[in-house]
Amino acid sequence: MADIFISYSREDREFARRLADALEQEGLTTWWDTKILGGRSFRNAIHEEIDNASVVIVIWSAISIRSRFVVDEAEEALKKQKPLIPVSVDGSEGAIGFRGFQVVDLTTWYASGSGPGFKRLMESIHVATGERIPAADLP
Repeated sequence: MADIFISYSREDREFARRLADALEQEGLTTWWDTKILGGRSFRNAIHEEIDNASVVIVIWSAISIRSRFVVDEAEEALKKQKPLIPVSVDGSEGAIGFRGFQVVDLTTWYASGSGPGFKRLMESIHVATGERIPAADLP
């Protein structure tokens, strides 16, 4: 079971990898579809991991807002009442139906585990999971 489920489009795979690595360096566990074992059903794995995640991060980009899979995963998270934290890699607001959510801007972040966007993401995760910690204590 992972703390964070990461939804992304294939074109944003490298960004998703860097984000997962940075979150794991902060002590969080992540799950994204690269962790699906051979022979396992994608659908079953994704449903199970969304069920078990504390937070779902959706990576929005010009490509992912048109991805049926990314939108389905975001809808599934909402249906299961999971905290949904959208991040933007290129200024995209999110797919239709998700534009009412505040987006964390990671357009200028690059895997350092620092910067205002990443700090805002970590703060959002902590608030979503009920671990309210002072912003000064965040990376």
